[in-house]
Amino acid sequence: MLSILKYIALIGTFFIYTTSGVFSKLASQREFLSPGYIAFLGCTVGVLGNGT
Repeated sequence: MLSILKYIALIGTFFIYTTSGVFSKLASQREFLSPGYIAFLGCTVGVLGNGT
């Protein structure tokens, strides 16, 4: 049972870092300090903040 929980935690960690990478990529496609840039950058920080 413990090994299953470790795999679930590992998959969750991959999901968190992948999601933050997607938000970072979307932020980089926006103009610097535009509302969209700030929103995606906030999502990046939020995802990484909730993952720890």
